Amino acid sequence: MSLRHVIALVCFGLFGSISSESLLAQENHFRDVIAQAQLKMVKVSGAKAGNVDGYASGMIVSNDGKILTTQGVFLDGNQVQVILPDGQTLPATVVRRDRRLQMSLLDVGVPTPHFFDLEKESAARQGDWVVAISNAFKVADKDEPLSVMMGVISLRTTIDAKLNERDVAYSGPLVLIDAITSNPGAAGGVVLDGAGLVVGMIGRIIDSSETNTRLNYAVPCPEVLKFIQGQSEVSTEPARRKNAGQPLDLGLKIFTLSGRSAAPYVDRVTPGGLAAAAGIQPDDLVVSIAGEKVNSVSQYTAAIENLTDAEDVVIVVARKKELIRVLIPASRSATDAGNSSGNADLNSAATSPNAPTSNDDAALAALTGEFWSVPSVARTALERVRPSVVTIESFGGITATEGVIGGIRKQGEGNTTGLIISSDGLVVTSLFNFVRSPRIITVIMADGQRKTATILGRDLSRNLCLLQLQDVTGLPTPEWVSRQEIEVGQYAVSLGVGYGDTRPAVSVGIISAVNRIGGRALQTDANISPANYGGPLVALDGRVFGVCVPLSPGGLSSSAGVEWYDSGIGFAISLDDMDWWIQRMKAGEDIFPGIIGVTVNDNPDGPGLRVVRTIPGSAAAQLDLQKDDVLLAVNDVPLKSQADLMEIVKRMTSGDKLKLQYRRGEETHDVEVTLTPHPDSQPKSLIPGLPPLEELR
Repeated sequence: MSLRHVIALVCFGLFGSISSESLLAQENHFRDVIAQAQLKMVKVSGAKAGNVDGYASGMIVSNDGKILTTQGVFLDGNQVQVILPDGQTLPATVVRRDRRLQMSLLDVGVPTPHFFDLEKESAARQGDWVVAISNAFKVADKDEPLSVMMGVISLRTTIDAKLNERDVAYSGPLVLIDAITSNPGAAGGVVLDGAGLVVGMIGRIIDSSETNTRLNYAVPCPEVLKFIQGQSEVSTEPARRKNAGQPLDLGLKIFTLSGRSAAPYVDRVTPGGLAAAAGIQPDDLVVSIAGEKVNSVSQYTAAIENLTDAEDVVIVVARKKELIRVLIPASRSATDAGNSSGNADLNSAATSPNAPTSNDDAALAALTGEFWSVPSVARTALERVRPSVVTIESFGGITATEGVIGGIRKQGEGNTTGLIISSDGLVVTSLFNFVRSPRIITVIMADGQRKTATILGRDLSRNLCLLQLQDVTGLPTPEWVSRQEIEVGQYAVSLGVGYGDTRPAVSVGIISAVNRIGGRALQTDANISPANYGGPLVALDGRVFGVCVPLSPGGLSSSAGVEWYDSGIGFAISLDDMDWWIQRMKAGEDIFPGIIGVTVNDNPDGPGLRVVRTIPGSAAAQLDLQKDDVLLAVNDVPLKSQADLMEIVKRMTSGDKLKLQYRRGEETHDVEVTLTPHPDSQPKSLIPGLPPLEELR
């Protein structure tokens, strides 16, 4: 049977008509797993410190009372207590801690017959269903069972944490999941696969230091097991790169008067120095050092601290709109010294972080049925669309003064995702990441190539923009799901490559609604965050539903809707049958929500809407509509209420035309109106006082 037939059969089972009887007859796929896990979970409480919560979740990991939980100040006093599954409350002592892993091992000193066997590691892969169990928000009390959330594994990756920064609480391998676990009290909970094997321990609330995006994650089972066995490397600082040789003096002076968060522009180059010999010049913008992206003065400073003369160093700088790659060669003596012990590093490469170390996947393979087949079908779909998904980097620009998401992430920071839509290099992405008017845009292709890009046009009614890649041909493009085929309840998978890893992270959900936000958007409950704005929302057959964007029914800025990220309310824009949109964007046009430009009230004297005032410069003002004129119809639709007018206009954009019928006195007029941009969506709202994005044109 062909893959197409397999997908068709699975989709038929998933999307077909389901009667109430068959729905009630369906098995709770995680029922037994959850029931067994609840017997092995505990609630941990301790001293509250200021605004820091004094509670967490815990896992029983041995039959003699050992409890695994998170690190935190709530463990520092003599008030640590553990509530067992039967409601029994016992004092606990701290056996061991690890700051890097943010884990603690407790002992309650009594037998605990039900415990997690961490020797049996889960073989769950990206896209596989998992369940997270924890006491999030301290909802469960005494002997009440803990809260349960279901999701999928988004990505296995590694995070490099800087422990002296406020937003970091973990450094090392992690498993990203699309269940919402970044909640108070969830840390110390467990993530299990469909066979009941441990994927990992839910970690503390952290934000990615690469993208400032909050992470839902678990510390992988092997790291957990090493810590419990006392084999983990306890450290208070992140591991630094160990290279033989002397510290490297590049001979560069970076402009620092604008602060450590400013873009790293070269102020001076020391004559005769390494940078001068490599051709770096004043006013160059440092883009990356030794393969690491550099977006600020502080990142530049951190990057050069680890450089030595024992190895070649590649530096990428932006000069005007050109990317220039320069090489700082290693000194010969240092290279020879470094090679004497350098082979050990080559032979100690870890297993790919996207695959578990265990090969015992028999338990997962035994899970059969439509529900359990979704991950394998989804993985095939993602392989189909992956070549069209790109990582977008931006460098330089203006520091954002608005658009901060709950104190977590400034608008326009970090990598984001894009989707190739034409073989000659058109890329569609979210406008969210370009509010800072970055000086340079680079795009990392699926095969690792890096290309420069310029922005062609932007659409603030959909929060999309169109980029043009330079010097490319024959690029892969996705196939779009026809709008007529999209139905509520279909499975949908979102992809994002902005989590500090160029491999896509995934989130599985369903289509929640169609024709949202003035008919422009699809709604999904797949978790969508700033790290994957601009990425595709994909069907199980590999076709694309739409491009993920932040949107809000009442918002008109490029950050409207970001407050809903990872909330289960996300939006995507379909580009099916949108050639007109692409042509307007390619022509350099900016599209805004459109308005007629009138304030109206219901007409007390009959049908229609009475004009109260017009907005200066709007279409209504250009038509010389006046106070007390009565709007009778729009596009031949009679106007009975203000809602009738809003329903029609909200589906249109600036530049669209409509037919308007109005009455003045005893005369009726039929005119054509060209909608003007909504004043709240004008370019000045992005960066006050400056023409936005013009450097990128």
